[in-house]
Parts: sequence; C-alpha cells; structure tokens
Amino acid sequence: TNAAEMKSSEATDEEKQLIVKAETDAAANAKEKEVIHVTEEKQFIFISPNSGGTYNDMGGVSSMCNSWDEEKAKGKQIAGILFNHSNWMCGSGSVGNKLGLYFQARALASHHQVSFQIAPACLKENDNIISWLPQTVIPQNATGGGIVNEAPPPDSFVKRRELMCNCAGTIAHQCSDGWPQLAVTWHQEIRTALDNWALSAGKPKVEKGAATIHLRCGDIIDPEVIASGGAGGMGFLKSSFYFKHLRGIGIKSIHILTTPLDACKEGSSERKNDCKWGPQCSRIIDALINKLSSSLALSREHFQVHDHESSMWSMHHIAFSEISFCSPSTFCLFPSLGSNHVIHTGSSGNFPSAKKRLPDLLKTFVYDEGDYFVKMKSLPKNGTVEKVIEFIQE
Repeated sequence: TNAAEMKSSEATDEEKQLIVKAETDAAANAKEKEVIHVTEEKQFIFISPNSGGTYNDMGGVSSMCNSWDEEKAKGKQIAGILFNHSNWMCGSGSVGNKLGLYFQARALASHHQVSFQIAPACLKENDNIISWLPQTVIPQNATGGGIVNEAPPPDSFVKRRELMCNCAGTIAHQCSDGWPQLAVTWHQEIRTALDNWALSAGKPKVEKGAATIHLRCGDIIDPEVIASGGAGGMGFLKSSFYFKHLRGIGIKSIHILTTPLDACKEGSSERKNDCKWGPQCSRIIDALINKLSSSLALSREHFQVHDHESSMWSMHHIAFSEISFCSPSTFCLFPSLGSNHVIHTGSSGNFPSAKKRLPDLLKTFVYDEGDYFVKMKSLPKNGTVEKVIEFIQE
C-alpha cells in the first residue's frame, strides 16, 4: 500500500526507481523459492494410496517400486520416500497392514540409501504404533536429524531389489525379502515405541509369568467370508499347540486378545462384521480356556479375555509377555517382531517370512511346523463353530 501511495504521490524519479527495483527483487525471490520447493519435492517418491486407504490398496509394494522406477527413468535423482498421506497411514484402522507398508518402505529406502519420511508426522494421540516409530530416517552417509538407516545387506543389490518388489501380493506381509532382513532393527524399535507409549499413557508393565494369546475371530467365521475366499489362510490353533509351549515354564496368567465379543465400542475402529460374530467367538474362546485350564492345571481366574482393548495395549502385551502366540494375522505378526518370545504356526502361506526368514534372524521368533492349524476354508458351511470347537480341543 505504501509503495502504491508513493507511486501516485509526488515521489522523485530516484525513489520510484528504488520502489520498482524492490518489487522486482521480491518477485524474483518468491519465484526462486517456488522453484527450489518444486525441485525438492520432485526428489522424493510420494506414497499416497489412490483409493484413500481402502483394503485393495493396502500394502502397495508393487506401486511403490513402480513409482521409484518411473521417476528414475525420467532421469531424476531420488532423495527419499515420503508418505504425504499421513492421515491414512497414521489412522487407527488396519494397523497391521499399514505397519507392513511402513517397514517395506523403510527397507526400500535403506536398500537405496535414501531418506524416509512421514509428513506431516503422525500424532501420538492415534491408536497406531506407527505414531511412535521413527517418522524421519536418514541414510547412513547423510547428516542431519532423524534416525540413521541400517546399511543394506552385502548381498547382490539387483537381486535383492527384485525380491523386495516382486512379492506374492501387493501387501507387504506377503514379501519374503525387504522388511524381514531388517528384523533386528524392527525388534528394537518396536520395543522402544511400545515402552514409550506405556510410560506416556501410565500403563503398568506386563506382569511376570504372563502369556499372551492373540486369537483372531470375528469375520473369519462368517460363512459368506469363507465362501468368498476372504478367510483364506486364516483359522484357529489347537489347544495342544499352546499346551506344548506353555507346560513347565511357570506361566501364572494367560491373556487372550481377540475381536469384540459383543457390540462394537462406539467411536472405535472395531469392525461391525467382527462384532456381529461375537457370541460365536465367545463360545470358541470359552472352549479353549476350559481345555487349557484342565491341561495346565491353571484355574479359570488366571485367564483374562480382552476384546475391547486398544491396539497399542494389545501390541504392548504381545511384545512384553514372557511368551506370546500369534494367529495368522498382520496385527500380531509385526508387533511380535519385538516380542520376548513368540511362537507362530500355520501362517507360512500368507506370511512366507514367518517360516523362511524371521526365525533365522531373531532368536525370539519361533515357527512351529506341527499340525496345529485349522483353516477356515476346510470347514463345512454349516456347523462351522461346532467344528472349530471340536478341533481346538485336540
């Protein structure tokens, strides 16, 4: 306004020239900043699920790799991988699938020795462990803030890159290479994240002598879901599996983490189709407790069922119990990388790394190849719950 007034006033020619020069310089500076900003953005691969985070887009491993290759083909120097859709990434729903994508993106960045970033950073108020994991990671040879990436393994660069990008599916848990190779890093980061969350939330440490069983139920016993193949690779574990690993180790309490056994909690991310089958799941869990109580000579008062706890609370128990058991599920697979001692079985089809990679990389991760798994797709359409109860008591 002052410049305009001076221009229209009786300013000298010299003053008018100074004003015009100042305006020209300001415009040039603004344009320069804009160019620098655009240039910096183009150096990053942006990961924003096109479908806004719907089921079909979770994981997105192939699209992430394709985006990298497309940018490189244009001759661009890639500075890093940036999640610029953090309201999806940091949200409370489908945390297991998102966590897999987070780890695979970190692994890809580490392999290429470039930066990784979530921007804006996740809010720690969200019920999502990603909020408590590193939001900015820099390559080992860079300077500045953030957590330093672990250097890529010494294997063939090209071969590993192909394996990382050509998984059994688009979702990261179906990859046998990439994120599994950095399991030791994830072990430490997960434990630190969950420990920090517990301290911040004022949650007590998991009691000594505690075992945690993650038992996925809910939608996987829905006949329509089973018929459509939606429960493929999902199922239940026989009580003999738990007994084999629990006997003789002095377990004093058993926590069972499961889907809602009654109405969904208002305002939560609980899925309606899980809550719908709550009563049937309650019968299955009751049968399991009866069998384990008898086999372990542990009274029912030592069993606690948790069906409405937050994902952070549940993952804290998976990581810090003396022993944990995972049903085939990404929700349990990824936090179990930080466990004191975890047992998996029956999940090698959907999660190939659980059998082939992780046991070799983590002493705390065990895969039992015994015949303990009851696949839902193998059960009859009618009487599914009764059949499950019959099998799990074996």
